[in-house]
Amino acid sequence: MSHALHHRHAGLTPRQGFLPPRYRVQPWGEAGAAGLAPVALLTDTYGEECPQGQRRLCLGWDAEALFVVGEVAEAQPVAHPERAVTDGRFWEQDHLELRLLPDPARDLDQIQVMLAISGRCLLSRPGQAVADGVAAGISCTVTQSVGKWQVSARLPWTVLGL
Repeated sequence: MSHALHHRHAGLTPRQGFLPPRYRVQPWGEAGAAGLAPVALLTDTYGEECPQGQRRLCLGWDAEALFVVGEVAEAQPVAHPERAVTDGRFWEQDHLELRLLPDPARDLDQIQVMLAISGRCLLSRPGQAVADGVAAGISCTVTQSVGKWQVSARLPWTVLGL
């Protein structure tokens, strides 16, 4: 099952405008992202669902890491490479954000990863200060072309605390 379950089916409630879907993440094989089905549900910063044609996100895993490969159609992307990841306004640029929930019984103990168009990464883990994800060991590569940008990231389980 590679599709998302709506929050009513998952037994979880919306938090801060985000609906917490559950995904089955597929194994990362030799084909890489080409062998993965895209994730079905994404939301914008207002918690509204993004139109299907504006984004594509694939998630994969192996024994060492979670892999994220995304593509966003955006005619005029906004980047703020000057903002530190600890800046409260870091999110005010084009980015892909993942919120991982290791324990559904503790829905506020999320691991937040924000992959920004600037190639930088915010990492927030329960009980720890916000960190620079790249400095912590997350690899993040961003490429831009006319009308879109792509991101590829490798998030080691040890860096995520999992």
